[in-house]
Amino acid sequence: AGINSSHGEYIAFLDSDDWVTPDCYEYMLRLAVANQADMSDIMIYQVKSEQDQIPAVEEKIEVYTGRDILEHYMYRGMSEQNGAPYSACRKLYKRELLSDDTANFVEGTVNEDICFNFRILRKCSKIVVSNQIKYLYFQGEDSITNGAMKKKDLALLTVSHDLVELAEESGDKKIIELAKMKEARSDFSLLARAAKDGIDENSIESPDELLEELRRRLRKNLMLLLRSPMSFARKVLVVAFATNYRLSKKMLQMLHVLN
Repeated sequence: AGINSSHGEYIAFLDSDDWVTPDCYEYMLRLAVANQADMSDIMIYQVKSEQDQIPAVEEKIEVYTGRDILEHYMYRGMSEQNGAPYSACRKLYKRELLSDDTANFVEGTVNEDICFNFRILRKCSKIVVSNQIKYLYFQGEDSITNGAMKKKDLALLTVSHDLVELAEESGDKKIIELAKMKEARSDFSLLARAAKDGIDENSIESPDELLEELRRRLRKNLMLLLRSPMSFARKVLVVAFATNYRLSKKMLQMLHVLN
């Protein structure tokens, strides 16, 4: 509705339970204009309250053009531990990019940002990325990304598969490989979510069968994930989940307590 009602030259998105720094959009607009970019991107920081301290980092700005735009997007999606680049809320878009196949989000699903941004980025000639934290991503107990895994969370599997199809349209082998790595990691992400927070059995039928199917696919794609840009710690967990789910569950819960 917001996209359809908008008339400005640029568009940004803000989730209802998040907040931004006072200069967030001024900063992003300045980046876009100064670099003649179609889109600007800043860093997200996860917070649990307004009292959380935001770390200060020395400014680093990078500009990407051509095929490097999509490769950068896909690589960061696999390599970054927190604040992966998929969220639409961390970006400022030229409004002209949001037309035709990028005019709307897919309704009634989660993780829709992943393909939404891929479609937009393939239209871009240039983007600018800053490491400055300007968007505060609230992670409370009732957050959509917390709590027991529900049926709607399985949309990640469909979205990841759709991403592979979009990547294949590019004909770029590296981008396709990174998309397949993302699809394979989705099985791990859901296993880790179930291990950490449990499964809502009122929402998901036959949870044991679901877990076994996720583990089967994880074992099948194990080597693909091991050569991916994922962190070493996550690769260790991937191997653990592929071999022994119960032990992996205890490991993950112990790490969660330590954090």
